Amino acid sequence: SSQNPQKFRLLEGGAEDRRTPEEELKARVRYQEALVGLGKSALSEANSWDLLDEAARVVAEVLSVEYCKILELSPDGTELLLRAGVGWKEGYVGGATVGANLESQAGYALISGGPVVVEDLGREDRFNGPPLLLEHGVVSGISTIIYVNGHPYGVVGAHTKRKRQFNDEEISFLKDVAELLGAAMERRQTEETARSTIGERARAARRRLVFLAEANAVLSTSMDYTTTLKTAARMAVPAIANWCFTDVVEPGGLIRRVT
Repeated sequence: SSQNPQKFRLLEGGAEDRRTPEEELKARVRYQEALVGLGKSALSEANSWDLLDEAARVVAEVLSVEYCKILELSPDGTELLLRAGVGWKEGYVGGATVGANLESQAGYALISGGPVVVEDLGREDRFNGPPLLLEHGVVSGISTIIYVNGHPYGVVGAHTKRKRQFNDEEISFLKDVAELLGAAMERRQTEETARSTIGERARAARRRLVFLAEANAVLSTSMDYTTTLKTAARMAVPAIANWCFTDVVEPGGLIRRVT
């Protein structure tokens, strides 16, 4: 009835897998627990690749699928690399690619801008099934975009060999995972930029201190101001400047350049 809706997934052969309200509640709790766990990992010192590997394992386990893939868009935007995943044949992760166009489900997700749900890949007419999915006997799946700083980083997808209709909660869960991964990558990019900036400032300060120490030692050895100024100019380039010149004011107000 409308007061007690029952959601279902379509399994192989068209059978309906009805879930009770209690089962749906347990599923939602499971999704939230998985997201909390991934969130903690995202805030840890683990590198991005470890986080992607963990996310792939979590998605496959929570959604009960044989395959999960996290694809990274190439710099020229023409293909997607299987950066992390679960269930794929040995050697595929880190090497296999799919087209970032109508030649793959992931490519279609990038074009459409939203989650793409496939119930039967063999009967799909929106895009072509890529070899990566066909070689593994994939029938059903979901794909959604990972955005980093407002731009597509890639796609996360969950796939199964069984014919299955993914429900709204499962689609939302995968979108949440994609958003979490994107946010984690943004945070780490910001931290890396900050560390790089701080490191460069520290190196520049050290160069200035070294220059001053060396200049003090050299300049104190000469009593001739012309020689002293020329030496200082030579030391300044390229230690702290790209070019340097020195002018002196002679008696009578005449300005003379010595370097």
